[in-house]
Amino acid sequence: MRSNNRLSWVLAIVGILFVIVFLMLQKRQFKWETNYSTYSDEPFGCQLFDSIMSSSCTQGYEVVDTRIDSILLSPKWKRHMVMEICDLAELNLTPKLVLDFVRDGGVFLLASEYWNAEFVWSLNASFKRDDSNIHIGQPVEGEFQQIVFKQSATYPEHTYTLSSSLCDYYLTPSDPADTVLFTKDIIKAKKYNLKWSDHVFLKTSQKPVVSTASYGKGQIILCSMPMLFTNYGIMESDNFGLIMRIVSLAGKKKIVRADETHRFELPNIENPIQEGETPIMDHILNNQALQTAFYLTLAGLLIFFIFNSRRRQRIIPVIKAKTNGQLNFVKQIGSLYYRNGSSDSIIRKKYAMLMAEIKKKVRTESDDLLNSHTDLMRIAAHTGLTLDEVRQVFQRMDSYLRTYEKTENMLRQKLKTQLQKQYRGTPVDEKVLESQLGRKMPKTSNRTMVELVDLMNRISERL
Repeated sequence: MRSNNRLSWVLAIVGILFVIVFLMLQKRQFKWETNYSTYSDEPFGCQLFDSIMSSSCTQGYEVVDTRIDSILLSPKWKRHMVMEICDLAELNLTPKLVLDFVRDGGVFLLASEYWNAEFVWSLNASFKRDDSNIHIGQPVEGEFQQIVFKQSATYPEHTYTLSSSLCDYYLTPSDPADTVLFTKDIIKAKKYNLKWSDHVFLKTSQKPVVSTASYGKGQIILCSMPMLFTNYGIMESDNFGLIMRIVSLAGKKKIVRADETHRFELPNIENPIQEGETPIMDHILNNQALQTAFYLTLAGLLIFFIFNSRRRQRIIPVIKAKTNGQLNFVKQIGSLYYRNGSSDSIIRKKYAMLMAEIKKKVRTESDDLLNSHTDLMRIAAHTGLTLDEVRQVFQRMDSYLRTYEKTENMLRQKLKTQLQKQYRGTPVDEKVLESQLGRKMPKTSNRTMVELVDLMNRISERL
């Protein structure tokens, strides 16, 4: 019996080793989906691209895991070159936000294949697919497209050869006939008369793929080839020279690339991984052979525990679930507040909780929100309310708190004077003072209380 068990274990181990060796000899299967992540080493990731750009850009190159609208609003990145690479331009990227950033001297490079209708209408610029050149997924070997970079003050004219899949789209002014698909709100949006200059175009069809437009002290650079700025794009032929030429259109500025793909999967800051090291689980899960062996081991352990637990199963006593007393506790606390008439205390505590939640979720930088336009803009963008609606809520709450504090200080001083006269100069006990102050403070009306609670709920329900 024991010899049979040993033989079974030996055969299982030999089988697992055979599977590991067989899978290790197989070629790696690449994933050809675009993700533009700085942590991805797949063809259309940006790990290698960001590494090469960091060592090649003399003015500096940085990848920031922050929302693109937060970068454009932050004074830290003012007068820098901000780069956004994506398949679909995000809805929170509005023309006014981009133009406000560019007007102060910044440069915005957007490499995408589609953006929302407000961009098309306001900036008079759009993307269209080249019907004679449609590719999806892995690039087709042997199919290439020539593009020409026009002569500039820094570089002479040069022709580059790219895979056809990297330039499926080209730039074109927005078609007035397309406006029938837009909503009335978008058509009412402000239309900016930007003059676009074409720098790079397809050699055969003469259709532009890179265009620039000046606005204020800065400029906008549009590129219809986002896959050029990937691991595959930068390693193909002499594409690196083309990328550096496109970047040089912004002049001598530090480049900041927005990468939101792994905002919630950053490495552990308290225990950073040293350069050149790889976590053991990442190494196992990224290697198909080790991944299969790992899953086989887990399956074997699961089967072992299932059979072992069935043999040693014991009677499990029934334990009654404990009653949930939280609701009764809340009712009791609410009843105490109601009996004591502490409606103002409820309002102040709810406002303190709202401010803590805003600071946690929106990451505001200032405690005085009324004097911080940037924080009000962030709250408006996060909740979907307008800037005036957000400012109205905090102005009403600030007026209420200031009035309450002023009334409390005046009444406190008056009671303190009366108690000192009553006790003939004896120091006033703070507990007695607070007790009388609580009884004589004017109570907030139910109408005002409901109004303040509704205003705060408009913010908290949308966080």
